[in-house]
Amino acid sequence: LGSLAAIVRIARICHVSPWLAAGLTLGSYGFAYTAGIARGFALAECLLLWSILAAFAGRTALVGALVGAAICANYLAVFVGSVAILAVGFTRRAWMASVTAGLTALPFLALAAWFFVAQKDSRPGQFPPFDALAVVERIARYSAASFVGGLPRYVDPSVQPIVQTALVVALVALVLWSLRSWFAA
Repeated sequence: LGSLAAIVRIARICHVSPWLAAGLTLGSYGFAYTAGIARGFALAECLLLWSILAAFAGRTALVGALVGAAICANYLAVFVGSVAILAVGFTRRAWMASVTAGLTALPFLALAAWFFVAQKDSRPGQFPPFDALAVVERIARYSAASFVGGLPRYVDPSVQPIVQTALVVALVALVLWSLRSWFAA
């Protein structure tokens, strides 16, 4: 419920229908799965959403504290949390705001690092060795899947490259259009 409350407030700030935002959030797999089924993500998700609200309000130290607490709740929050910390600088147009938020998160990061180091060798063979190129490919594949779902997999294999190319072109066009609109404002 805390996450939904944050979604509604973010929607109001962005001039989006709060009912629509809450409805889409409740119906999305990412929210329903992480907040309901994989409960280990629920607290981190809630803290990250509230950190975005704190970023909108310019409360830099609170952003760092919420992001740090989210990372302690689930280490994967470091990815969204990093964006929240950087967003503080963009919303306030001052890089020092991001530095302040980052410094506030440091004690939490130290605690999370301590947990990581303590568990590092507890499951040998669970994860393959780090390969940067494979990681970039996997991130690109999963990012594309989060935008278009399994759409390319539902078509005949002979036309999959065409569908994938069309989706990439559409996505790049959308990003360029968004950037143009953002800088024109």
